[in-house]
Amino acid sequence: MNFLSSLTQSGKVRPFLLALCLGIAAPGALAVRDDVQVPGTKTWHWYSRDAVTDENLSEIFLDEQYTQNTYLTFKCWGDRGFQFGVTTKHTLLPDLDELDLNSLYRVTYRIGTALPATVYDLGRLGVDGAVRRDTLGLRDTAANEAILSGLLSGQKVILRVEPNGPDALVRQPLTLTFLPAGVPQAFKAIQSCDMGVLPG
Repeated sequence: MNFLSSLTQSGKVRPFLLALCLGIAAPGALAVRDDVQVPGTKTWHWYSRDAVTDENLSEIFLDEQYTQNTYLTFKCWGDRGFQFGVTTKHTLLPDLDELDLNSLYRVTYRIGTALPATVYDLGRLGVDGAVRRDTLGLRDTAANEAILSGLLSGQKVILRVEPNGPDALVRQPLTLTFLPAGVPQAFKAIQSCDMGVLPG
């Protein structure tokens, strides 16, 4: 789920995601390709393996229900697990990369009718060494697993991004809705991210 330029209007072409926040160097970080849409849904997927290590580096993207150029990305990192990131149509991050993102924004999520929960660790995402200023990485393992489990079980996920400090560029809360339709099919298409047993 991606990231050198914003999603095209059709949503069919997205660059390869690189988790700068984890210090992971991914080969082909600027590779551009056609993503595959699950028919009748806002869910897309892209299947990829590292040519040398055979690690699963696939991605799933969920376009936001109401807003263009806003989407949730699920990224496989082979043996290093997986991570979600959320990209918006807004510039979220200032140029000061030393700032702690948790002091800029507070992100909460709600799965189905469950009580809201907090994402306790946020990180930067980017491509080819350049930070995406419109994107937040969700580095909270419990949140990542809960969101994936909810989507795979057919539950809607709502994310809310709220300013948490004076350096946050977006001053109004963003409420983002992501529907589960197509996620199980996309997850199967990327060979379940080589996870074996699903979270939850």
